[in-house]
Amino acid sequence: MNSFTTPVLEKYASSPLLSTPAEDEHIVITGNTRSWDAARKLPGFDHGWEQYAIVDDQIKNMMRPIDRLSIYNARRWLKYVSAAFAERDLSLLPVQLYPTAAQYEHQKDGIVNAVPFPHIRTRIILNPDKFLHDDFWALATTELRFLWKSNMEDGYTRNARTGLFEFTPEFHKCLNDPNCWALTSDFFDAFPEFHGEAKVFETPFVVS
Repeated sequence: MNSFTTPVLEKYASSPLLSTPAEDEHIVITGNTRSWDAARKLPGFDHGWEQYAIVDDQIKNMMRPIDRLSIYNARRWLKYVSAAFAERDLSLLPVQLYPTAAQYEHQKDGIVNAVPFPHIRTRIILNPDKFLHDDFWALATTELRFLWKSNMEDGYTRNARTGLFEFTPEFHKCLNDPNCWALTSDFFDAFPEFHGEAKVFETPFVVS
């Protein structure tokens, strides 16, 4: 695995936010379905998005496009939530990203908060020496699966009024559903202590 995830995305977590939620959807859809060069020309393409573009260049051949589209959007939600998880901010988050007791206690910032599995977040926070390293994050990122049953193109549309790409109501519903997120069996083979804390996506067995 390349060493990329922790330094780049932690840098992203502390960057200023220049885009709106509507611009974010347009940017993430453009970057994942057209190109990040096209996305860089859009209003609201800020330093945080540049960090994601850097990561995407390194992992785009290691993840399905639908998984990249979903996880980048989920992580972007956290830009609208204060590090203290103020009550007024929680309505902005899907239920699977609501802070755990460990997050409140340790005020953990950045990439840990974006893991869409509450029990896994807690275990990471309580065992930083074991999990806060690039090998873990590389596997946790590339082995994440978003369980969208349609074609990716069915998950977004272009708003006729604004001209911006936006996710469909059905895609938003799936983004907000904990049952639509999973980790591959390869991840659990590498980190068996997480069994039972996220849905398992069975990795196809390939006969050589």
